[in-house]
Amino acid sequence: MLRTHDSEETPATSLADPTLEFPGEAEPFATGERSIGVLFYQLKQGFYLPYISLQSMAYTADRLALEFPEETIVITGRGLHALYVGLARQTVSRVVQQGDHPSQLPTHVVRIRRVPRPARGRSAPGPVEPESGDGLNDPA
Repeated sequence: MLRTHDSEETPATSLADPTLEFPGEAEPFATGERSIGVLFYQLKQGFYLPYISLQSMAYTADRLALEFPEETIVITGRGLHALYVGLARQTVSRVVQQGDHPSQLPTHVVRIRRVPRPARGRSAPGPVEPESGDGLNDPA
């Protein structure tokens, strides 16, 4: 027997799974079992990078730099140690830029910047400096 579409049935949508929704700013990062990569969210856009491409990380209390072959991801905020440890363990599945507004959470991601790395064979610039309002990857 063929089943016909019943107009009263609601079609399945991707929003039935809450993990498929665009994340809010309430949670700076999410962890779980070993992830194969990280989803980074900046305002209304996002990008994904696999852990296998992560070459190194540098941490200070308010800054975390993740080195990938094509770019460096610079995360600035407060209380970034838990995020750093989660990334080292490869359990972080997403990082969300929360902006400058005040937060009572122990970890607060103020900004995520994508800084292109030089092509191989060219001289590399010095280390990535803290934010200077250079406008890199700011929405136009």
